[in-house]
Amino acid sequence: MRDPDDSAGVGPAGVPGGGPKGVPGGEPRGGPGGEPGGGPRGEPGDGSGGRPGGGPESGPRDGSEGAPEGRPEGAPPLAGAFRLPDGSWVRGRGLRRPPPEGPAPGFGLYLGSDRLRRRHEGELRWPHEWIRWPDFLLPHDHDLAVRHIHALYERARAGTAVEVACGGGVGRTGTVIACLAVLAGLAPADAVAWTREHHHHRAVETPWQRRWVLRFPPSLPPDPRARDAGPGTSR
Repeated sequence: MRDPDDSAGVGPAGVPGGGPKGVPGGEPRGGPGGEPGGGPRGEPGDGSGGRPGGGPESGPRDGSEGAPEGRPEGAPPLAGAFRLPDGSWVRGRGLRRPPPEGPAPGFGLYLGSDRLRRRHEGELRWPHEWIRWPDFLLPHDHDLAVRHIHALYERARAGTAVEVACGGGVGRTGTVIACLAVLAGLAPADAVAWTREHHHHRAVETPWQRRWVLRFPPSLPPDPRARDAGPGTSR
């Protein structure tokens, strides 16, 4: 039975040997914590740096740059957050599960269909962005997704309490966490295994998601919008 999270699958265009044009099914409704074999080492969550692309930013900013007053040094900024290889904190979770207790994120990056966005947008009362990313597949806009993930990492590195989440918190969320691990200094070939150890044992669910992690650019390509504008052109 197809999870109602994402109504239309879009095949991973541009990836040699990519997946099927539409992959039936969806991530388990139980989310990362309710699946056999155990849930994520920490409750899910994540955030992003900068604000590439579009997407609403709504509600009060509850998170903070750096550790908030009263939090012991070395304690996670969010319930269930864990450290990336460089020591930055991130939380990964599934939107279909109740949010963890404790402070709200300072920033969130959310992955899913328009339907998932409509269902959960009202719950996200802190600055955030969305990436259109069908269940089990790859982002609709590769370059925009890369910029959002880089921006999320910069926020985490600066000390913002960040989280990343999709419907179930496993495949798409795990893919982004693996990319964050690459940005934090881990070799791409090791990023999936690291994510399965620290986030969820089934993170990065499909072959094309694994290839996406392997090919994730550690530095941002030039913004085509800036190139198209040309020198001395005001936008």
